[in-house]
Amino acid sequence: MKADEAKQTAWIGHLQDWESSGETRGKFCASRGLSIHAFDYWRQRLGKARSRKGFVPVVAAAPVVKEVEQSVEIRLPIGVSLIWQGAAVESVAALLRALSLA
Repeated sequence: MKADEAKQTAWIGHLQDWESSGETRGKFCASRGLSIHAFDYWRQRLGKARSRKGFVPVVAAAPVVKEVEQSVEIRLPIGVSLIWQGAAVESVAALLRALSLA
């Protein structure tokens, strides 16, 4: 094993230990006699290597569809209002087209 591979393996172990320790990186390094600058260097270097390994699976959530009750109100010039609750706009449009033909 090359010296660089041995260092890399050792730092992978340090970083895994740190992640599971719950300590700040400063406290972790001080308690183990590690240089915080070396820690940051290896954390960045190994993090970039990890991010190049492949895709991360992403699960898309189903879209949220909120049904809105529609109402249509038609006000006639003679002061009469026609109100359809829960009516589909297309149905009202078809009714108006039919009435305009009559």
